[in-house]
Amino acid sequence: MRFLTHRLGAERLFMSDQVLLSHFAKCRDLSKFLQTTLWEHPDVAVGEKPSGNVSIRSLVMALAQGDRSLFMQGRPNTHWKFWTQAA
Repeated sequence: MRFLTHRLGAERLFMSDQVLLSHFAKCRDLSKFLQTTLWEHPDVAVGEKPSGNVSIRSLVMALAQGDRSLFMQGRPNTHWKFWTQAA
């Protein structure tokens, strides 16, 4: 998925916010809290736990406090080139 997003472009793979929300009648008035393609994804294959990850922990804090500025990217590794090794 990461490679396809990079190669084809996110706009060709993912629905727009408007189209996505149109599928959920009760959610049509929701606003986007945060959008990013850069975060430090935990490498669970080598034992990293999401609960110890700066991006995940800060996202939880940002959501709990309703403050998107609390989100921290950490060291972004979401580009497909970081995950070329097969597990």
